[in-house]
Amino acid sequence: MKQSNRGKAVIVGIFAVALLLSSYAWWHQFQQGRRCRELFGTKAVQLIRLAPQVELLRLEQKSALASHLNPPEGTLRIGGDTVLISQHVEITGTSGLLHARHALLQDINYQWDASRSDCTSHWSFALRFSQNGEDVIIAFDTKCNRVGLNGSENTGPLLPELMQTFDDKSDEWESRVLGDDGR
Repeated sequence: MKQSNRGKAVIVGIFAVALLLSSYAWWHQFQQGRRCRELFGTKAVQLIRLAPQVELLRLEQKSALASHLNPPEGTLRIGGDTVLISQHVEITGTSGLLHARHALLQDINYQWDASRSDCTSHWSFALRFSQNGEDVIIAFDTKCNRVGLNGSENTGPLLPELMQTFDDKSDEWESRVLGDDGR
């Protein structure tokens, strides 16, 4: 083989290996969130990942609904429970939000094989991801370590350590935006 043909063969070989490895990387990345896509749906995953506006919603349990005939912020239906939105805070651009989005969409952050316990729900807060009039709301049950999609019966069993991190981070986001005095 001539020197110039060997050089072309090496270049073609390098290109083929690069194409093969990039295809594998794309497939691997796609597989990391397969069960999350089944839980939330493709459209919700896209909004969680890319929506330019994010709000933190503080929630009250259904027992509080009796005291609010016309709740000021509305209600959510998550995993069979109805909860009241007691407060909403714009958190777009706060630190840690990019990592939070990524963590919500990675299968490894869930205990998919965990048995369903008879835990009583306590939906503490939710994140609303919005873009062009569309939104998705993911609520966090801090007592049972699960997340749920508004309007769906399905919930996902989040790792307890990650739930604690989300709970701590939600307090931090709220205090950074509202200030320490709550305003």
